[in-house]
Amino acid sequence: MQADGQWIRARLGGFETISDDGRKAAIQGLSQFEQFRHVLGVAMGKADLSLDPPVRILVFKDLKELAAQGCKGWQEGRDKVMACTAAEGQLPPALTRELTRRLLEANFASLPAPVVEKTRFIPRGKGMAGLAWERDRVVSTCNLKTDPNQPPAQPPSQ
Repeated sequence: MQADGQWIRARLGGFETISDDGRKAAIQGLSQFEQFRHVLGVAMGKADLSLDPPVRILVFKDLKELAAQGCKGWQEGRDKVMACTAAEGQLPPALTRELTRRLLEANFASLPAPVVEKTRFIPRGKGMAGLAWERDRVVSTCNLKTDPNQPPAQPPSQ
């Protein structure tokens, strides 16, 4: 990675973000991971989920810069795990799935049988959520009806 920009660091709990797009992007990236950790913890009945080793998150300015750096998903480091994301949009589905897996494995000996059974198959969904799941990346438009790169949206997602 090039070192021509100034990198900003933010830290909270088991997450540390480093961004070349300023303080706002670093905090936004940190906030997305922290909010996800909190919501998953509340849903699972354990509000304070932790990760060991901590996760270092590289937040790039946009998807183009992220792709140019060749940083994909999760990577194991010497003393930390690294995740890469872009400042714009939401966390990519693959990153969200891996974060979920890591948080659950680090904080629960095993999942309750009803949870395992209910999550064996998760339907794809409709509209933007379904397209994001199918493509395993963030969908960058809200107008599915007129985007030539999208299949026609089915009611009621239009």
